[in-house]
Formats: sequence, structure tokens, C-alpha cells
Amino acid sequence: MGHIVTARLRWLSRLTGTNEVIALFPSVIDTKTLAADVADMENRWVEYLNELDDLELERETQWTTDEGQRLRWIVEGILTHIHGHTCYHRGQFAQLVAALGGKAVDTDYLFWAKLEPID
Repeated sequence: MGHIVTARLRWLSRLTGTNEVIALFPSVIDTKTLAADVADMENRWVEYLNELDDLELERETQWTTDEGQRLRWIVEGILTHIHGHTCYHRGQFAQLVAALGGKAVDTDYLFWAKLEPID
């Protein structure tokens, strides 16, 4: 979970131009503050997404990888990557739990969205 939080903060930093130095794989995860860290990260993303428009989606942004390579891409591509990569990790979690003999929970967004049934 720490990786998901830091990766999403790293991408947000790139998109907003703050270019904070954020470790992709944190060496220490404080489970006591993890829920607050997730909430903070989500709030920061909500602020960014609330201002998102077509012009921002088409904007090209640049960043430097950990290996020093300069890259550029449009915001829409980055947002598509973030969504797909999160799904990838959810699948990894389910496979690991099953491989260890556990019962994986449903990680589909639809399940967690708490849809209201129609009578």
C-alpha cells in the first residue's frame, strides 16, 4: 500500500510541477499513519482532478526518471497509466493471497463503490 501512495503522490507531483522527491518504494511504512496518508493523498488528487479540463488533458509534461532519463507525455496518457497500473497491482494482491492459501477479497471498483440496489 505504501508503494501505491508514494507512486500516486509522485505522479501528482509531476503533473502539478512541484517535482517533489518521493521514494517510489518507501523503506518504512508507518501503519499507524497509513490511513491518514491515504486520505491526504486522495484529497490532493481530488483537488487536482476538480480543476481538470480538456486543455489540461492535452498538456504535455516532462519529468526525469530515477535513472536520469528525461521523458515527456500528455496528461491524459499519464492518467490512463495510473488507472491501469493500479488495476495491475490489485491483481497481484489477489494472486499472492491465493498463492499463500488465503481467500482473496473482491477488489473490483464496482464492489467497493457501494452501489444502491433498485427495488
